[in-house]
Amino acid sequence: MLATNNYEVEYINKTFLNYLGYSSLDDFKKANVHLEDFFLEIKGVSFSGEERRNWLQNIINNHDRDILVCFKNKKNPEGNPDICLVACNRFPEIDKYFFTFTDITRIEEEKQNLGKQVITDILTGVFNRKKLLDALAAEISRNVRYHTPLSLIMFDIDHFKEINDTYGHWTGDQVLKDITRTVSEHIRNIDTLARWGGDEFLILAPETDIEKAKQLADKLNSNIKKFQFVECGNVTCSFGVAQFNQNEDIENLIKRVDSALYKAKSSGRDTVVLTPD
Repeated sequence: MLATNNYEVEYINKTFLNYLGYSSLDDFKKANVHLEDFFLEIKGVSFSGEERRNWLQNIINNHDRDILVCFKNKKNPEGNPDICLVACNRFPEIDKYFFTFTDITRIEEEKQNLGKQVITDILTGVFNRKKLLDALAAEISRNVRYHTPLSLIMFDIDHFKEINDTYGHWTGDQVLKDITRTVSEHIRNIDTLARWGGDEFLILAPETDIEKAKQLADKLNSNIKKFQFVECGNVTCSFGVAQFNQNEDIENLIKRVDSALYKAKSSGRDTVVLTPD
């Protein structure tokens, strides 16, 4: 695509026209549309309000950046957009700019999938320990700044080894999946559920004091007990709950909630225990 020095579109090659749904530049202009009408977003430069019509200028001014343009997906308007990398070159001898759009949709999708795999537990689909620790560090920083309550819930499955020994590891894996799905359905969007390891899980509950966190743990415990698991029937869990204290580090907070879970296990399981400050 070529543009004159006043940033009016002067030429669009056939491949790009076909993508846009037009047979010629004349047809494109007769339709009284602008190229930005096909854009959902431009990543790397401002693109909103009156600035939408200045997208060429913005790209020219920021030609040294990696700029991505998100196009509406014509085949599936409700689906993910097509993503193109934009390159801009100036030809001063003819006083024109030449733009190329390279489709990198598949590359971006693969990058997102790889990024998701890094923070996701493969078996259950919930977040993993790394993601939980990152989220916890961010929430502690927010807590220190705004002094909002923050609580942590740790739980594991009672007699999980017996489930595996009696019914096999396939059933054990299914129990893990069913429990994470059940818990996910009964926590808030701002809460973070992560598999800590084995049959042990952590829930990060921002803006939640220890009493409200206990109420949440009691609710989760009740819903898990009601669930009918394939082959093994009813399953129970034990819960530990701790609230973050100012000037406390992550390691100490996790030790305290782990201690509360240990007390829940040693006091008969299928219960919720709060840790003291």
